Order: sequence, then C-alpha cells, then structure tokens
Amino acid sequence: MSGSSTDMTDSFTQSGPQSSSMADSFLEVKHEVAVEAPGESLSKLLSIRSVISEHTVQKQHSEHTGGILSFRSIGRGFCAEIFHEPGTRSILKRAHDRSDIQLWHDYMFHTAVFHSIGSALDNIQFVHLSIPKPMRFIAANNEQWWATHRQQWPPGHPREASNILEMQLIPPLPHQTRQALIDQYCPFNLRTEAQKDPNNQNCLIRLYLGIRRPHGRPGLDEARSHFSLRNFEADLQVCSDLSIDTAVHAKTMAIALAVMHWSVKCNAQDVEFVLGSPIPLAEMALTRSEIESLPLFTSSDAALKQKRRAVQLWLLDFNQVEPISMDEDGVRNAVRAFWINDPYYPRPVPAGDADEELWTVFKKEYLGQSERCVDELARKRDLPTRFIEEVEKEAEKRRGNGLVSRGPPKGKGKSSAPIPKAAT
Repeated sequence: MSGSSTDMTDSFTQSGPQSSSMADSFLEVKHEVAVEAPGESLSKLLSIRSVISEHTVQKQHSEHTGGILSFRSIGRGFCAEIFHEPGTRSILKRAHDRSDIQLWHDYMFHTAVFHSIGSALDNIQFVHLSIPKPMRFIAANNEQWWATHRQQWPPGHPREASNILEMQLIPPLPHQTRQALIDQYCPFNLRTEAQKDPNNQNCLIRLYLGIRRPHGRPGLDEARSHFSLRNFEADLQVCSDLSIDTAVHAKTMAIALAVMHWSVKCNAQDVEFVLGSPIPLAEMALTRSEIESLPLFTSSDAALKQKRRAVQLWLLDFNQVEPISMDEDGVRNAVRAFWINDPYYPRPVPAGDADEELWTVFKKEYLGQSERCVDELARKRDLPTRFIEEVEKEAEKRRGNGLVSRGPPKGKGKSSAPIPKAAT
C-alpha cells in the first residue's frame, strides 16, 4: 500500500465495544499497523471507535497552515463558492450574486441550528456530531474589509465585493485516509493523477444511509476518466465494505433532524451530513452530561482525548432550510424536504430488507429526541409521529416508480421567510 496510509503506528487507539446507548466504553487497544489492505486501514480510519492522537491531529492541521495569504477555493455550491485562507481555522462562503438572499438566510438558520443542537447535545453523552461555528456575516458594502482583502482572491476569481459568510473550517480527512480511499476505489491508471490533484486535499465524505449501490464506483465521474475525493459518497454498500457503524450515525442524524424539526421549527431542507476530521483538542469541550459522568475532581484531559475520534460527523449547509408551522402543513413541508434531500437519512424499506433495522433505529431515536424537544402544541397534535407515518406512506408510493433513493433537484432555495427563534 502506497503513501502514509501504511504508517499509523501509535496514531490511533480504539475504544471497546459500543454499548446499546450512545456512550462508548473506553477500553483502549493499541493498533501497531505495518502493512494493511486499503479496506482494513479505512475501517479503522473511518471508525468513530478509533481515537486519534494529538500528534496526528496537529500534523494534519499543519497541512492547512502556512504563510500564504491568498484565499484558496475548496468548494463550490449553487449560491456561493467556498474559500480558505491557509493559516486560519475559518472559511469564507462568498455569494455568487450579491443580491441573492440565500447567504443571509443560511446565516440565520445556521446560527439557530448551531445553538439548538448544542443545547440538545448538552444532555447527551458522546454523540459525535459537530456543526461549524457561524462566525460573522461580511456584507458587500463593508468597504473596510474589502479594501483589506480584495487582493487575496486567487487569479480567475472576481474581486468585486459580494456578501460573505465566515464560519469555522471543517477539517478535511487526513492524508492517510485520502491515500487509502485512492488505493481502495481509484482505478490504477488514475491513481497518480488523483494523488497529485490538490483538490483532493479537500476530502469530506458524504454519508448516504438511505441508498445502497451494489455496483457503484464512488469518486469516479460518469466517463470514468477522473477520480475525485471532493464530496466522496459513501452509500450503504461502501459503509458495509468498510465496516462503518451505520447504526451510530443513523442515531446521530435522527437526533439532529428531530432538533431541527421541533426546536428550530424548520424543515431541514438540503442540509448535509459529512465525515471529516475532528477539531484540535484545545478547541473541544465536554457537555454537561459528560462532565456529570466523571468522578468528582477528575481531570477532563483524558475524557476529551477519548471524545476526539479519528473521524467526526459534521452537519452543514442551511441556505435552503424553511420554517415549518406546528400543524399538518408543517408535517407535509418536513416530509417533502426529507424526500427531496440527498439520501443521508435511512429510508423505510420493505419488511425483510437488509436495511430494515437501520430505519427502525433511526425512527426510534427520532421519536425519542422529538419527545425531549417538542413543544406542547406539537406534542398534543403528535406531529413527530405524524412525520414518521407520512414518510413511511410516501416510501410505499415511491417503491413502484423507483424514486425511493433519488436525491433533490438542485437549484436555488425559494424561502425568504423570517427565522424563528432558536430554542433555549
């Protein structure tokens, strides 16, 4: 196996078997890895049971630091392009059109979701979900900022003022994970090009728990002439091949969706769940529930090191999110958003299907978290249960026409409605 994916000695420890709860036991087992098949390496590198060392974290973050002042494009969406300034821990989401309201809309809902999910997770131990911190909105008419930074845009990109949303950088997956993905999935004749492609440094994995492609070729374009690690798609088949714990991620997604529906009161349209790297230890904190689980006067260092895993699930992109009402219309809105989104969430399948249990896990966790955050009106109307019922009814309709796993029609969001207050 080529690259540094073969050199993981002392980089990772792995916690003991997971209990039925969201908390992990902390039995550590050292992995002394000399040479492994790419799939075996990836099973450790992409496991939330693997704990990464501080040395490895610092090394991977150093890949994205330096004295270069020019912004670097690391991604592009329908409403904005994403830039990173090496040496910083933030990214700039720059609107294509300064008159487009989507970025402001993104800023409002991102902030609401960030605080609401943070509050919900404060009562749950060791749920491995992060949301990039929304930092500030830089308006196109902020003349002082643009006078200082106008020359930092790279060649070929416009330098005219536009609106910018600054937020925390989601650390991409480290070199050894990228190399192992190339070794595992990239055709041999494209590997050298893939290894040299600087765009492949910006590797985040889209976690698709609602689709299984037995003969898929993740990372390859339709012509099979180019291999990309940007937004690499890990469907249920890839997760099975790599022994990724889909049940744990399904529970985490269910908690996040329930909070977005019943605390933020939004439909969660077009949000994304990706696997990236953890933040540095110095930026991490324990939740109240995690602190309460420790003996009195225990140093938090060990618990923080156990909490920081080799891989982290991140929730992002809120520019197409819409508010929902606490009635049947709101349920229909949430169900519509569920089905037009990319297949991140597990989906209802026929009885006896290999993925039936995953939907059961998701459904149970969603209803449990909903009960903890729903308001009296929604509880009285039993709206979380109605949401699940309508999703299952829609699944039955879609099975006959092959639409169960189809993702959304991509395009501009339409909502400009005011943001509801985040739950406190």
